Amino acid sequence: MVDLIEKSAFSGAELPFVAGGLTLDEAPIDALWSVSPYAGAQVPLDLQVGRCGQNTIWAGADMWFTTQAPPDLTGIAAVTEQGDGWVALDLTGDGWGHVLARICPVDPMLISQGVCVRTDLGHMFALIIGLGRGVRIMGMRSFAHSLHHELVEAMQSQAARQRM
Repeated sequence: MVDLIEKSAFSGAELPFVAGGLTLDEAPIDALWSVSPYAGAQVPLDLQVGRCGQNTIWAGADMWFTTQAPPDLTGIAAVTEQGDGWVALDLTGDGWGHVLARICPVDPMLISQGVCVRTDLGHMFALIIGLGRGVRIMGMRSFAHSLHHELVEAMQSQAARQRM
């Protein structure tokens, strides 16, 4: 039998990464399920468009993620386990909005605590969640190193600008 070793999708990437008073660090995803209600169905979860509830994350049109195993939603919603398909990074510190503005078309001033935006980030799509002290950026696991690279480049550019 093969012995497998669990590794972070960011294995080999410099984390935490610090530049110009900002910190980028991995935010582990312990569990994640997608919930997509069938047309007209009412789901017994706290699902708000563009918002994050205690255990829910808006992920786009009629799709949410939940970080706790959902109840049996047979006949109400399509539910799939997604935990190994996504990664997350926390970008925190003064000026995080300037970093996002370099690589994301959404106005960072709109991303307050509990707000969730699905948008482009660099050349990929991402979910950006307001944390109050910064943002959590979720992306597809297969793009983990690209996500890290885009954010590090933007952080370095912002730090260089601050030094001018």
